[in-house]
Amino acid sequence: MITTYLVPRREYAQSNEFYPTQKLFLRCIIHGMTDKEIAGFLELSIKQIVTMKRDLIQKMEVKSLTEVIRKSFHLEIVNPNDYVPDLIKMESEKFAHELYLISLNMNRSKHTLGFITAYFKVYYEKCKLRLKNNSQTPNLNTREMEYLRLKYKMLSDIEIAGRIKCKRSELIKIRRVLLRKVGANNLYNAFRIAFNSQLLLRKNLELYFKNNLKRHISRVINALEDVTYTEKERKLLIYNILIEFYNSIEYRHLLMGFPKPETQSIIKAKINAA
Repeated sequence: MITTYLVPRREYAQSNEFYPTQKLFLRCIIHGMTDKEIAGFLELSIKQIVTMKRDLIQKMEVKSLTEVIRKSFHLEIVNPNDYVPDLIKMESEKFAHELYLISLNMNRSKHTLGFITAYFKVYYEKCKLRLKNNSQTPNLNTREMEYLRLKYKMLSDIEIAGRIKCKRSELIKIRRVLLRKVGANNLYNAFRIAFNSQLLLRKNLELYFKNNLKRHISRVINALEDVTYTEKERKLLIYNILIEFYNSIEYRHLLMGFPKPETQSIIKAKINAA
């Protein structure tokens, strides 16, 4: 039986830790489940789900559930590696196996480093292509596209209504139609789908790619050279490095607007002390 939401709302909001049900709720939202589906899974009422959303927004000092999700990733309350698409897992497994086989006849050198660098680039481009080919580009009109873009930048409904010159009440309909067209139950997953279908474009991708590449390549070389690993362990380690590399780029854009990693511990301490 799932641990139910039995803590009184005031105590829940002021608690200095995240309850198992709270974490499960976040995972369900990230997976794109509806309120009704989440209520059934967690054995809660719809009213309790609504209360949980409100308490999370208050606890994390943000303005929306989308910001709750983004901040949860930043504070490592949830782990990006738990939400890797199956297509990316398949591609990572394939590349890890191929890289291991090719590396058997290679020694560490500039040529080897250059080869692995090129392999990482091919891997990431292949991942993007697989996701794009598996996604249908939603046919959004100008207002819906602008709403999606501005929400991604974390503008409020008041600000968006002023930008696209419409009543705030009209935004409810725009959002509902947008989510239906994109095939998502919340804006966080709408952003993820929009990136996969290239409705939203990743800015400064090449620069971030290069900055992030060196650390992961170094880990792969170390994994290939460490004689203490078995063949299976080596492949699994390379697979995990590829997944982490993909996520480091993917979530850099999904989590846009939040502090850099070195400030996360300070923010987490502040939230836990609330």
